[in-house]
Amino acid sequence: MSIRTQLLMITSALILGACSPESATEVVEAAPSDTPASTATAAPTQRPTDTPTPEATPTPVPLFAEWVTPIVEFVGDDVEWIPGRNSLLVSDCDSKTGEFAWSILQGPDFEAVELENPSGRCIFPEEYSISPDGETIVFVGPLPEGHERADDRLFADIWMMDGDGSNPRRFYPEGSASRMLSILGWMDAGRFITYDYLGGGNGVTRVHDLAQRKIERAEIYYGSQYRANADFIPVGIDWPSLKVYVIINPQQAQSAPFLGVEGLAEMPSSSRYPEGEYNFAFHSWRPHSNQMLVLVTTVSEPFEVDLLLWDVDTGKVSILEEGVANGGFSPDGNYLVVTRRDAEANFGVDVYAWEDRRLVLSQLVDVSNNLDRGFSRLPFEPDVEPYLNFSRDGHLLAFRDGAENVMKVFDLAREEVVLEIAEAYLPNWSPDSTRMIVRLPEGKSQIIDLQEGTVENLNLRESEKIISFRWSYDGAYLLVGFFDNSPYDGVYWVVAAP
Repeated sequence: MSIRTQLLMITSALILGACSPESATEVVEAAPSDTPASTATAAPTQRPTDTPTPEATPTPVPLFAEWVTPIVEFVGDDVEWIPGRNSLLVSDCDSKTGEFAWSILQGPDFEAVELENPSGRCIFPEEYSISPDGETIVFVGPLPEGHERADDRLFADIWMMDGDGSNPRRFYPEGSASRMLSILGWMDAGRFITYDYLGGGNGVTRVHDLAQRKIERAEIYYGSQYRANADFIPVGIDWPSLKVYVIINPQQAQSAPFLGVEGLAEMPSSSRYPEGEYNFAFHSWRPHSNQMLVLVTTVSEPFEVDLLLWDVDTGKVSILEEGVANGGFSPDGNYLVVTRRDAEANFGVDVYAWEDRRLVLSQLVDVSNNLDRGFSRLPFEPDVEPYLNFSRDGHLLAFRDGAENVMKVFDLAREEVVLEIAEAYLPNWSPDSTRMIVRLPEGKSQIIDLQEGTVENLNLRESEKIISFRWSYDGAYLLVGFFDNSPYDGVYWVVAAP
């Protein structure tokens, strides 16, 4: 049976009066909403999207499985699936000699194709990034020969190559020079973000247009950057306490490419959170929107955490929850998840339908089997915590029941548990949300097919050393990471997904 957590109920977000991102506003607490009588088998409700309600999940049928033979085994420091391709980008740096090699392993055979490294040195994860469509890889490379800064190792240029590793060239044909250059990521498939340090605590963030090969926007400020969406780049400025800003969308800016501090919009302030007594930190974006989750924490003990929502387009700020541990949205943005610890250190999770803020699940969760042996966070970042995992379409949520030694799969549309698996943990969903890998005691793993109603052992030798699974973008292959005694290299297998 499930046990409901005795936690504070969510407050309906009282939206404030319309204001611009630059204007001050008062954050107002809203009235609590009703609690459903039961979270285990609550009455079905209409899904907030047009996706049809799935049929009942069949009881999995065990299948016999042979030992899985890897297609390829290799070592590397950093490994990424390239979006839209059954290929891996592998980087390997020798920390002692500084020698660096990177390669692309292309399916179905995953034979390594060595890539040209113009810099002749290690290229670290923050120095390269793959576009969301997998067509372009941007990376840090050497300055043009004869450049006045060519001998200064702190300066570098922006390079690019095609998604298959071919045609390496400078992003700007005439070259450019940036100090301590890093690649922050992509706003969309046509724009990427870089950062270089100017000194004195100041840096410059640049938005580069891939098609036109030009700087679309540049902003100088003292602070740090967070994950951008298609319109805004969140910024944290720690003076006198941490505040949240955004770099204004280039299309909305008055001038370009350099704007200075007038190009930053601050989250509206509130007398509820006096300056200097609270820190405000970017948490995440609600998918497909310009609504930002912001964590508010007290500067001194006892530490308290509130969860706010800042609608950057309208400037409205609302309190979602008080006294939280964490929060986040489902991948489709239709559900809000809030986690808390109670006085007995029990961990609880509440899930709300975003459209009407209705509570659809309140549950104690077990985190004990997820925090040992150095398990890494699962890829694609759909998780609020390592012990909660949404399916990629956002319709199912897997978690370990805090009162029973089982992992449960909760259907958010039907508002009921549709599957229970004894002793399972660390669920990892396939891209199409029909299958998931779960871990079992003694390092064993299973693949559960919710559509076909089958469960199959994933028999991998040395399974007790497995630390992670990563699905290819089409779900045809699995990248399996193993614990290795080397502090630098990881050992990886690529196997065909059952």
